[in-house]
Amino acid sequence: DASYRFERGADINACEQASRRCAQLILETAGGVLADGVVEAYPEIAKAKEVALRHAKTGALLGIVLLDDIRSIMFDPSQYDSIKVRDLMHEPPEVIDVDQDNMVGIMQKFQESSAWNLPLVKEGQYYGFISKSKLLTAYRRKLIHFTI
Repeated sequence: DASYRFERGADINACEQASRRCAQLILETAGGVLADGVVEAYPEIAKAKEVALRHAKTGALLGIVLLDDIRSIMFDPSQYDSIKVRDLMHEPPEVIDVDQDNMVGIMQKFQESSAWNLPLVKEGQYYGFISKSKLLTAYRRKLIHFTI
């Protein structure tokens, strides 16, 4: 189980902290006495991986990945390290712009795309997703409020 976690990027250098927390929880729930010291069997401190970010791309909507896009590989750990997000993502069917789209336009985009969730952007930056069902529920509540 541990090798599975570390192969997926768990921080090997956090083992001592994690084991101390685990021991603390065991002592709190079951009692006992904690022995002094730590036994370290890992040969060396692992170097932190450097992640390069392109500032211009930070926050930008580059694409989306749907559940249908990953369903075939989701439970196949042998593919986790070989498949990259960029290989799975694609353009969204529509994008909703906070500053440009009104409710009529938003509902048209949902209708024409047959999507239930669409990405939301503000000034070209990813802002979140809008759910058609939540939008319709909020609309129904407003209707009920105005008709009562």
